[in-house]
Amino acid sequence: MAILLEGLDQTLTQHVSTPDFQQLDKVKFIGALESAVDYLHSLGLAHNDINHQTTSWLKTECQC
Repeated sequence: MAILLEGLDQTLTQHVSTPDFQQLDKVKFIGALESAVDYLHSLGLAHNDINHQTTSWLKTECQC
């Protein structure tokens, strides 16, 4: 089984390396990541490799 996801702007590693990167709201980011993982789990799916290189970043504000 495979899941095809939309391609986003950057990985987390790329995002924090940009000159315009200020600071990551860690609490908000972890909350959004937890929400995404909870959603995958609700579908009976699991992600076995969550890290800074496999986490994508979209250049918009999170609506969470």
